[in-house]
Amino acid sequence: MKRTLIAATAALSILTAACSDGAGVGSSKTQIVLTDAPFPSGDVAHVNLYIGHVDASTTADTIPGGQQWVTVARPERAFDLLQLQRGSTALLGDVDLPAGQYRAIRMTIDPSKSSVMLNDGTTANVHWPYAGPDGLSTLYAIVEEPLVPGPGAKIVIDFDVGRSFIVLESMPRQFVLIPWLRSVNDAATGHISGQVHVGGTIEGGGAPAAGAAVTVFRGNPQLSPATWSVAATGRVDAEGKYAINYLRDGSYIVRFEENVGLLAVVPGCLDFTSVPVNRRATTTLNAVISHLTDLCAAHSPSDTSGHGPDTTVVSPGGPVANVTIHAWMPPHALVVGDSIPVVAELRNAAGGVLSGRLVTWSVRDTTVARLEGVFGQYAYLRVKQGGTAVLSATSEGLTGTYAISIAGSTGGGTGAVSTVQIVMVSANHRIADSVVARAELRDATGALLTGRTLSWSVRDSTIVQLYYMFGDHVVGRAVRPGGTLLMAESEGKAASVMVYVVADTSSSGTGPVATVTLTPAALGPAAVRDTLGAYAALANAAGGPITGRAVTFSVSDSTVARITFIAGQTVTLLADKVGTATLTATSEGKTGTATITVR
Repeated sequence: MKRTLIAATAALSILTAACSDGAGVGSSKTQIVLTDAPFPSGDVAHVNLYIGHVDASTTADTIPGGQQWVTVARPERAFDLLQLQRGSTALLGDVDLPAGQYRAIRMTIDPSKSSVMLNDGTTANVHWPYAGPDGLSTLYAIVEEPLVPGPGAKIVIDFDVGRSFIVLESMPRQFVLIPWLRSVNDAATGHISGQVHVGGTIEGGGAPAAGAAVTVFRGNPQLSPATWSVAATGRVDAEGKYAINYLRDGSYIVRFEENVGLLAVVPGCLDFTSVPVNRRATTTLNAVISHLTDLCAAHSPSDTSGHGPDTTVVSPGGPVANVTIHAWMPPHALVVGDSIPVVAELRNAAGGVLSGRLVTWSVRDTTVARLEGVFGQYAYLRVKQGGTAVLSATSEGLTGTYAISIAGSTGGGTGAVSTVQIVMVSANHRIADSVVARAELRDATGALLTGRTLSWSVRDSTIVQLYYMFGDHVVGRAVRPGGTLLMAESEGKAASVMVYVVADTSSSGTGPVATVTLTPAALGPAAVRDTLGAYAALANAAGGPITGRAVTFSVSDSTVARITFIAGQTVTLLADKVGTATLTATSEGKTGTATITVR
């Protein structure tokens, strides 16, 4: 997502910028603003970035002492980037900027005052760029063409949050900030906006393609997508609307890709080529994505420098002279399952920090720790067992190393696993929901154990599919209506919980109900106190599925099993005593049955 910080009280207004292609004379009042595009992670409530000051320079070389910087804004406060969407901006400063063609912009942030807040009110763990002795981090913005101040000019710092915050595959959620910024003159840019739906037609109909990814590429559509480069990204909102702002004049390729989350299906995808963008104008581009239909170019292009823009034009010149690895270590001793984010700090012979250079990573003993994510100069490792591993980062022939020692493989606690308890974020889900759980392992004294080997499984993977397992956490996806057991096992001890997936309560299908089929047709054999679940599938006379109709459930002998939960076409029962019974589901006069066996 992108945000623009502006230096004025009318932060959301678009000011007319009197900018020219040549250098101005004297100084003139110029606004500095910040903007961003929609953040792709649905569980993030706030992205607060504390900005100390913003500086500009007339030369691109950022070697310390090698150029003169002019402070153009000193907001010294936090900005919520998620409040700056679809072209909204926040004022950073309103200053008299000396005349000149500015070719470099830098932003100083304070990580200790910045944060990512989740919807549940907790603060996410963020690995910020390496800070200097003063605790501050400096971010450099790409200046695609010289910035020329003028009366009423507005310089926009475009912070692409969606591409800058890399989500680590860990629980709880962690982020790595790999900044992607660029700076432009507002008056020299144009915009693309419109609506995107799944199904229907361009004129209307269909459902809003909420969460769909919008990617704007530069390149020749007649050549391989591998030759394209990413210009900007965005997301479609809940109403199906999107906006990609502050693009330079030119012709672009625009891609719309359906958001299917973790589902193992082909996302609908559509490319538009030769989309024109003109300064001070908005190009309207509406799209309809066909579900499961991929109409995009065969090979998706990747960012030309990994997960960030090529910043060599604003980083110190010369080759890499030193590589130093910095690691964010947890507050406790390392145990099996811990993640370790790292960054390779590159410097030239003058001590200037380099960015945008190619870095390769390796681990000497992958039985102790393995690389699980590499993002240019950033990476993260996962601890596998006790021992010592050596991490290496190499750039332009120079290598830096970092030794990692893990005391043992059992983690927290010293006793054997005595009990396993599964804690669910939610036991009830709709189709396509994430299924998230964690296991608490305790010894005979009740002490919590960590770092132990843990395995996860589900009884019916057609209802819930497991995708990611991180230590004591598991993440899956609800696939179809029904109920299934989620199981966790460690050192011979196991636990299980019932996970339920219910259909959308909105009605679908035509005609009256002709058949009712309970799935599974046989529940059990189960032990006393076990939980059982079933789903009533409804169909019309032609065999077409029907949902959203009223369904009632009953048990022939409620002393054997009793109903504990009903949600639409899904039912949950508790086995109370040994015996057999019949479960009946009824809808519009039609019935279906299933046998229940408790041993």
